[in-house]
Amino acid sequence: MNILITSANSFIGRNLIEYYIKNTDYNIRTSIRTKFKYPVNNNRLEIVNEDFSDKSSCVNVMKNIDLVIDTVASHKGAQGFDHSLIR
Repeated sequence: MNILITSANSFIGRNLIEYYIKNTDYNIRTSIRTKFKYPVNNNRLEIVNEDFSDKSSCVNVMKNIDLVIDTVASHKGAQGFDHSLIR
C-alpha cells in the first residue's frame, strides 16, 4: 500500500510516519517544509517538497497513492492547502 501523509513537520504527521515505518510494510510519501530536515531515513519513505496550494502539484504528488492522511493544520502556514483535492 502507498500512503501520502501530509505535513511530516506536524506532531501527528511525524508520529504517523514513524508508526507506519516501524509496524507495516507500507510505502510512505510525505511533504515537509523546505527548511526542515526529517529525522527518519528509510527506503520506504519518500519526502517531497510540493506546493499544495497548486492543484497540479497536488495531483502529481498523489499519483499511485492508495490512502491520504491529511495532517495539515488549519493555521496561517497552511492557508494555501486545498483540502478539497483529497476529500
